[in-house]
Amino acid sequence: MSEALTATLTSYYDQVPYDSHPFPQTAVEHLEALSFLFGLDARRPASRACSSWAVLRVAT
Repeated sequence: MSEALTATLTSYYDQVPYDSHPFPQTAVEHLEALSFLFGLDARRPASRACSSWAVLRVAT
């Protein structure tokens, strides 16, 4: 692919608005409360940077 074509496609991609529609059920606090109610040991993430890791860990 040529550099000009790559630049054109990149600019088109960057112009498309992407809406964020997160699921409230996957919030770390919600999952933490559910794990407590079901008697699971779920540790709070050390920082918000690893909250996606915590969601995956609790969900597995």
